[in-house]
Amino acid sequence: EININGQPGEYRILIGEAKNPKDPFNINITGMLSAPADWLTKKVNEYDSQSAHLIVDKDANSLTLTLDEFDPMSRDIIVGKLSDDVELAKWQINTSKRWNVPELLQFVRERKYFFADQAEHGKLILSLQRWSVNINRAIQKYNDNSGNSLDKLETTISEVDGLVKTFKLKIPIFKGYAKQTFSVEFGLDPKSSQVDLYMFSDELFSLKKDLLDSIFDQEIAKFKALKFDCSVVNIS
Repeated sequence: EININGQPGEYRILIGEAKNPKDPFNINITGMLSAPADWLTKKVNEYDSQSAHLIVDKDANSLTLTLDEFDPMSRDIIVGKLSDDVELAKWQINTSKRWNVPELLQFVRERKYFFADQAEHGKLILSLQRWSVNINRAIQKYNDNSGNSLDKLETTISEVDGLVKTFKLKIPIFKGYAKQTFSVEFGLDPKSSQVDLYMFSDELFSLKKDLLDSIFDQEIAKFKALKFDCSVVNIS
């Protein structure tokens, strides 16, 4: 039994290197997907890996690193988010977006930079212009024969030549990451007065999934490289 500051009793004495002192307040930061590993790289000696965990949520495209999880006064939470590239999102590929030809022409004209082969950009614009003229003629002929069914119009439109239906883009899939090259196709959505177009890409769908898995694996590997053996919780 010892006496400290006039207070007798039993005391626990720890011998060894003291833990680095830490300010008693919470830190909450949200950044790019690399934010948790970037934060830890600079401060790895300030935290105990046994009092930390990393939540991996691929459905939400996020990593959440919780440090000093048992100390509510100084618990730190660093969130990393993987965001879709803003420019790619504007193309609205694999969505319900329908474009009329004038709208699509205006959009494509302003985005030559994103074509894998910039010569293909000019060919696509020219084909859209020619195809639009042919489609208008086909629709006019359809309307002159009002007894025709919509199925007949769809068959007529499918036979109209002139449209370059496939082209390649070179554009980042995720914000802050390298450009990827993939094929895009046009689909047709015929109506009695016009034909709208939409864009779809099976390549983009697969590429996005594979790239997401690869990027998450790279970020998680950074924790192993730092020898910070926190628990990893996969919720998706």
